[in-house]
Amino acid sequence: MGLLTKANLIGDDSFTDSLTDAAVEQKHKSLAFSDFVKTNNLQICALFEFNQESFCIKNSIGFDLESLQKSVSTKDFWAGISENNDVNVFRQFFSSQLNEKIKTVNVIKLNENSFFMLCNRVPNQNLKNQLMALDTSKLNEEFFYIFTFHETKIKICLIDNSLIQENYKTAFFNEIVNRINCIYFNEHADQKDKNNMLNFKLLAKHLLLNLSEITADISNYIKIEQA
Repeated sequence: MGLLTKANLIGDDSFTDSLTDAAVEQKHKSLAFSDFVKTNNLQICALFEFNQESFCIKNSIGFDLESLQKSVSTKDFWAGISENNDVNVFRQFFSSQLNEKIKTVNVIKLNENSFFMLCNRVPNQNLKNQLMALDTSKLNEEFFYIFTFHETKIKICLIDNSLIQENYKTAFFNEIVNRINCIYFNEHADQKDKNNMLNFKLLAKHLLLNLSEITADISNYIKIEQA
């Protein structure tokens, strides 16, 4: 992944894998989705929510754009879903690329209008407890995100056009933010210039390269600026 690292959200209190159950219990009521992902070291998961006429993904990690588009589903479908189902029931939601990675799917019902999908991992009780108290209102719907990396401030914006439909626009941008905040890491932490800052153009290039895993033409959807 080149020069990228797990980015630090300005003003964010990061969670670590070493958190005790008591600490998690104390904090998870205001836990953002990205912090929930980092706390539990999740690779592929999604939060489905009902919106007027259908369910669709609102927050995720590990999903490409095609899979986000495929997430639109009916209330009748989810009415028949239990926690343990055959993985083939859900393959309709995944792109061919993502389908190759999916081995198992577990679904946890949060309420009548919200389901959590966890892939390739069996949820333990602590994870379920966090989910039940997770503040699902913490969604990024402003479509810009500012983070810092080695004192370089980066701003990512969703390009204002009609390429992304409204019913999965939030999911698309949240996937971008979650990947920045949870996945990307630094292999060359000491490669900084005299001002202790990385070259912005190089960082932006590597960021686009990594985000192309969501969609190959990612540069048509977002712009990256120095904040």
